[in-house]
Amino acid sequence: MSKIDYSAVKEILKIFEDKPNGLWYGIPGINFYFYNTQTDPEIEYKGKRCSCYIVEDTMWERFHEDDLSDPSEFPRYMMENKDEVYELCELALFG
Repeated sequence: MSKIDYSAVKEILKIFEDKPNGLWYGIPGINFYFYNTQTDPEIEYKGKRCSCYIVEDTMWERFHEDDLSDPSEFPRYMMENKDEVYELCELALFG
């Protein structure tokens, strides 16, 4: 009986490993996961995950309430208001 070489299969499976795509908006402690265009991207905070839109939509509303409208400024706004982002993550993930 011959042995099967699974090295090629292992390399293919590495593509599908569940690993973060980086920090969400560069905010320390919040990892970003994007799988494909058919599922919501997720954020991970303190070991728990949720759809990133739960937090992002709220921050987007606040962005406009602060009379800001240039979408290219939103990432900077997220970083400048990361304490609010952390609070929203706490609320969304831990109630």
